[in-house]
Amino acid sequence: VSIFFMVSAEVPAQRSPGSSRRLQSEEDSLIALLPLGPEAAEGRLELRAPAGFRFSCFELILEQAGRHPMDIDALYRVGYDIYCQVGDPLDEAPETNLLVLRFFGLKALYPGILYRLVVFLLNPQDLRSEAQDWTLATYKRKMASGRDLPIDMVNIPGYAVSNLIPQFEVDNLSEEYLGLMMVRTVRLTLTFNSKLYNGDVLVFSAATGLDIRGEVEVGGPPEPCWDFRWKEGTLPLPRSPPPECSCTLSSGGGLRCTLRLAIDEGSGGRALV
Repeated sequence: VSIFFMVSAEVPAQRSPGSSRRLQSEEDSLIALLPLGPEAAEGRLELRAPAGFRFSCFELILEQAGRHPMDIDALYRVGYDIYCQVGDPLDEAPETNLLVLRFFGLKALYPGILYRLVVFLLNPQDLRSEAQDWTLATYKRKMASGRDLPIDMVNIPGYAVSNLIPQFEVDNLSEEYLGLMMVRTVRLTLTFNSKLYNGDVLVFSAATGLDIRGEVEVGGPPEPCWDFRWKEGTLPLPRSPPPECSCTLSSGGGLRCTLRLAIDEGSGGRALV
């Protein structure tokens, strides 16, 4: 799930300038922090999904939207800049539909900047034919008093949950299994349990580290996929635009790529895949 958001006021970082003094080694590899000052505060972001969803901190991404992949300053790294947890650890049964990010490092969130949050989660097991809202909220906690001060809260339109597709297979037809080697042919096989309509979008996430981007050519699509083609003898979406492939670095430094296929078969068109 990818969410773009802005904050109306600073969501502070516990170790941001003014909260504590910072001492760096010559190689800037170790940071020694002296005790926090009296005005120190820790920011917190909470993302709550409807009951039944299950968040994960795995490969979470929080970054300034549109950042260059090599711009680490615009990336919030888990375990270094932010702490991620699912639910409240003080609860006997923490809520799996609550994701909490604490800004304990040096980087805060600032107003006027568009941020992008990408989280991985499991959908509910039961069918949700009607979408329910999600909630994103930010807080500021004074470290001296432990008092929470709300900053922002906004409802985000959710999405309906469909049944599991009966078939989804990924085949390495090149039979190339060594690391850092080029895999020339990967075949995806899918069977859907309902019709796909104009306006539907299929999004596929590749395994971490697998680069599926193609070379940008003059007059071609801005985000091509590397040698994408349909199975020989088939053309299920003849009028729809070619898929788009894009990649970003996760908070752990791994490359995460996605293939996005928008369905547009023309006026009144209906695609059945």
